[in-house]
Amino acid sequence: MKITVLMSSFNGERYIREQIDSILNQKGDFDLHLLVRDDGSTDSTRAILDDYQKRGSLSWYSGENLKPARSFMDLVYNSPSSDFYAFSDQDDLWDKHKLQRAISMLRGYTCAAMYCSNAQVVNQDLVYCGRNVYKTQPATDFYTITCGGGLLGCTMVFNDVIASDIKRYEQPRDVVMHDRYVSMLALLLGGVIIYDKDAVFLKYRQHGSNAIGVKFNSPVHRIIDIATKKLEISIADQAKEILLFRDWLEQTGDYLSWLRKVKDYRKTLISRCSLAFSCKTHYLGAVNNFGNRLAILLGNK
Repeated sequence: MKITVLMSSFNGERYIREQIDSILNQKGDFDLHLLVRDDGSTDSTRAILDDYQKRGSLSWYSGENLKPARSFMDLVYNSPSSDFYAFSDQDDLWDKHKLQRAISMLRGYTCAAMYCSNAQVVNQDLVYCGRNVYKTQPATDFYTITCGGGLLGCTMVFNDVIASDIKRYEQPRDVVMHDRYVSMLALLLGGVIIYDKDAVFLKYRQHGSNAIGVKFNSPVHRIIDIATKKLEISIADQAKEILLFRDWLEQTGDYLSWLRKVKDYRKTLISRCSLAFSCKTHYLGAVNNFGNRLAILLGNK
């Protein structure tokens, strides 16, 4: 059984060796291949990757700066055929049983299947911050994920049913985040998302330079941040990309109408209100719930 770990790097010289070593030290009944795409680093990250590649520990390639979402999707399209695929950030630390845990929960599925988990929030020195990423189980339904509810991409492992079908289509240009995009397509395929509440398998490092991270400010400030931050790629743009998967959508009429609703949500106040106050979406926690609904109402999502 083969698993390919997909890592996007960018100026990661400070922590990337620790993370690579934790990936290479995985224990389990599988063959592991680590594929890294460097997203235009200007520090010593490429030299570090070269060092590991010369030892036969990984393979890597570089390209223009695409930012995390599109860089990870480029990795999916350039990955070798495998039984399973895993996303990895450059600055976390994996428990040695992380991949085996995921595979053990995915192995029985012949349909599209994805694993994701909770994680421990740690500081730059890997000291536990006293909390996990999720306090309760995050939403794993298509409607919430489409509108901004997210799962932790650095914990994700998915099978080849998902990857091979994604590769049948051209690489997407409008991707809010790679993990959300792949989650949506897994559900479009009639697949399952398995959530593991155990947080011990990944230390989610927070160091002030994270592309995406955990916020420690007050609830009011977090709500304001969620509601007022206008995304470069909107959920409407993302919906347009997913609507290109026409043969999948023919089997899921309700998803098709929902995507059209999201695609056009900014057009009128009525359409923004309709999406913002929809009972189909279930955001995690009061802060995310209020912040995301307000962001949609303002047309900022």
